[in-house]
This record gives sequence, structure tokens and C-alpha cells, in this order.
Amino acid sequence: MPVRPAIAALAGEEWVPPTDHINLLVWGGSLGARIFSQVVPAAIAKLPEGLRQRIHITQQARQDDLDAVRTAYAGMGVQARVESFLQDVPELLASAHLVIGRAGGSSVAEITTAGRPSILVPLPIAASDEQTENARAITNAGAGWMIRQPDFTSAALASRLNDLFTAPDELAQAAQAAATLARPDAALRLADIVEECFTPSPAPAHPTTSSETETRA
Repeated sequence: MPVRPAIAALAGEEWVPPTDHINLLVWGGSLGARIFSQVVPAAIAKLPEGLRQRIHITQQARQDDLDAVRTAYAGMGVQARVESFLQDVPELLASAHLVIGRAGGSSVAEITTAGRPSILVPLPIAASDEQTENARAITNAGAGWMIRQPDFTSAALASRLNDLFTAPDELAQAAQAAATLARPDAALRLADIVEECFTPSPAPAHPTTSSETETRA
């Protein structure tokens, strides 16, 4: 799927392992996802304090969830930026050590173009369940992990985050796998296909009339 030029420019940019700080991007689609506002702060609260204090979170949330999410992180002493709309997604992806998000086609295309590991929670009511298929493809490629929404609990997420952030080699391997799925030139490929569809086929050098065809038959 085509991605915007600023995202395409991230292709091939190296994923750098976390050192002192861990950059976590929580990205819930165009308007944010309420379940992320409910589950992610609760999961962060379950992490060991030493690990929790290393995490820097940028999270997209619905407008009516902003205050609650900000208050939750502030109460833990976690550095967090919580907004209803993220205008600097390319920069956030570039610095992210892990992305938590939905598995829509555009989101997955941008995450893989940037070569970032992800935890994907497919939207259960998506038409044809395409988000589950997208997340399954990421999981099968070793580029991330799918957690179905009914299983996306604070305990399950905390366990996964603790495992990943204490074993960064697994994140590094997922980042490498994600990068192999990148198609930064998808827009050009699509444009070529469209152009081919609308380019008239060249006329034959010696057109054959219907009468000639019948005579030859």
C-alpha cells in the first residue's frame, strides 16, 4: 500500500536498540482507540518500577479520554505525551522502539516501511476481518505480535512488554523482519499499473477487416 513521502523516506533507517530510554508509540488509527486508553496505562502500571521509569510514551487517544490517560501516566511518574491527533508520525516512527496499534492496511504499511516492531490489535469489526489477516502476516513474518482484542488485557500486555523490553534482541529481530516487508515505492508501482491500464494498445500494422477474417476462416 502506498505511503506518504515522509514515511517512505524512513525505509532503510536503522532501528537503534533502547539504552536508557524506551520510546513506545501507541497509535490507534485516525481517531485513536478507546481500548488503548483503557489497557495501555494499566499495563504500564504493572511493570517493575525500574522498567516503567525508562519508558517514554507517545499515545494517541480520543478527545474525551485525554485527561484520564494523562492523569494515569502522571500518577506513575511516566513521561508521556498524549494527543488526539499526532501530526509528526514520521518522526515518531523513526524514534520508536516499539509500536502498539491497530492493523489497518495503511498503518501496517507505514510501520513496516519504517522497519519498526509492533504489537497489533486488530479491529474486531473490520470488514472481512482484514485487520486480523494483516496482523497475522506481520506475526508470521516475525515482524511483530498480534493480540486479539478479547485477549488484549493489561496483564497480557504487561507480560509481553516486560519480556520484550528485558530481551531487546527479540525486538531487533522483529525490526529486521519488518524492514524486509517494506515497499516504499508502492506509490510508484501503483502509478505504473494505473498508467498501463489507461495506455491504449498499439494498433496492428495491418488491420484486418471482418470480411478478411471471414474469408480466411
